[in-house]
Amino acid sequence: MSDLLRNLKIKKKTGRPVNIKKDYKQEEEFKKIFKKKVKENKSKDIFFFDESRFGLMASLGKVWNLRGIKPLIKTIMKFNYTYLYKAVNPKTGESFSLTMPVINTNRMNKFLEEFTN
Repeated sequence: MSDLLRNLKIKKKTGRPVNIKKDYKQEEEFKKIFKKKVKENKSKDIFFFDESRFGLMASLGKVWNLRGIKPLIKTIMKFNYTYLYKAVNPKTGESFSLTMPVINTNRMNKFLEEFTN
């Protein structure tokens, strides 16, 4: 069976998740408006922004045990995160980033204040 699938160039792949509420018309409309805005503001720099979460999340591993006996694994369920705020100009490669301990409106305002100075 695997030879047949290989010969037909069929491969098992993991699907890419898509939000069921995604509006494709709205996406295309945004692309048109965005292109228009970029052309109108050629002399201005455009930056793209994103924030990312990095950290340690405790997880339970597997252990060997006798059948019928549920193992108890002592662990501290603690999550430690650091957040990275970053803006990038794709045209020039210029970028600005800040690392923050939390993500909230005050921290976002701090990022924008630092970015504009």
